[in-house]
Amino acid sequence: MKKGIKVIITGGGTAGHVMPALAVAEVLKKQNCEILYIGSKKGIEAKLVLKYNLPFKTIICGKLRRYWSLRNFIDPVKIILGIIQSLWYIARFQPKVVFSKGGYVGFPVVVASWILRKPIIIHESDLTLGLANRLSLPLAKRLAVSFPVENYPHLPAKKIIYTGNPLRKIFLPNISESKIYFQLKENLPVLLIMGGSQGAHRINQTIQSVLPELLSHVQIIHITGPYDFKCFKSIKEELPSLLKVNYHVYDFLADKIFSAMAVADLIINRAGANSLFETAFFGKPLILIPLPGHQEKNAEFFAQHKAAYMIKNNELTPQILLKNINHLLENSKERKILSKNLHSFVIPEAAEIISQEIIKLALK
Repeated sequence: MKKGIKVIITGGGTAGHVMPALAVAEVLKKQNCEILYIGSKKGIEAKLVLKYNLPFKTIICGKLRRYWSLRNFIDPVKIILGIIQSLWYIARFQPKVVFSKGGYVGFPVVVASWILRKPIIIHESDLTLGLANRLSLPLAKRLAVSFPVENYPHLPAKKIIYTGNPLRKIFLPNISESKIYFQLKENLPVLLIMGGSQGAHRINQTIQSVLPELLSHVQIIHITGPYDFKCFKSIKEELPSLLKVNYHVYDFLADKIFSAMAVADLIINRAGANSLFETAFFGKPLILIPLPGHQEKNAEFFAQHKAAYMIKNNELTPQILLKNINHLLENSKERKILSKNLHSFVIPEAAEIISQEIIKLALK
């Protein structure tokens, strides 16, 4: 492989777009590639990319919406300005390949790359293509996907590569140390409740209704997100002391999230692809409560393959949730089947596979 291959990486708006892109960047850096990351100034990528010590440029971004908004009149202008800025950065950097993880941030970069005849590879984490990736696909040479190829029958087969979802470097935590960190008992099962970086208000509300009943026989690690944290911290303080010790509430867990996943006997989550595949890496049984749209498609896939339980968001009630939790905690055999099937869809070397494809395109 030639040294010093230049690659532009783009994508942003949510951690689900940025973290997989950074996982690929890490592998490319180890292979002596020169990376430039293009993102937005206000997106989460502005903070995350700097932690990875990557050169970072920002562009003006307009969101791609599929619903009515007055901003729909302003954002096309922002997209055009973003394309112009991207043309400047690409012309100066002269990458051999451009890799887009999707999101509205990546679209102007893809258009500019196509104008300058730079080969493009895009990655889709979900079963259904996001709007930015759908618009980018005709301009791209390759489409890397997280699910087996047969799940994309309407897309051009020649472009699709099944790579899996690139995961950030996951450190396998020490179980004993993790139990000490969360102050867990040995004799009670552990339920991890999460809902993405912002939390999931509907899930939180439902859990609140059954919290005392659950805490009588389950230890809970509850990641509420920033908006509900104060409320649940107060709820914890009002619990009887015998129940309070079984309830561990956090607004957010950074790298300690892996420790929480490792000690959990059961996980409740939304079905955003990135966090879904991270939990799948640990092979833990899941109850998925997806938002309508692409998350629901993801959850349906795993439910159909007996890799997770699924409760539709509009069907979620305290009674249904409690019934599913208790059923799985009482059936270790079923938990093992779910765990095994779920883990089978993880490709740990996904970032390496995508990096190889990027290098192949660069050397053509």
